[in-house]
Amino acid sequence: MRKILSLIGALVLFALAWAAGHDITSGEPDVWMEQAMLVIAALVALIALARIFWKKTRKNR
Repeated sequence: MRKILSLIGALVLFALAWAAGHDITSGEPDVWMEQAMLVIAALVALIALARIFWKKTRKNR
């Protein structure tokens, strides 16, 4: 169940980042919220990758 929720969360985050990128490239006049969404999505992705890396290195010990 946890993996399914993680997958759904990742897909929602990807969709929001995709929409934010579309708004930025389409020439919206005020894009601070879209830029903030992209920064948040990047931080979440980095945290997820760090967690995966941490689990793999801890498993090898």
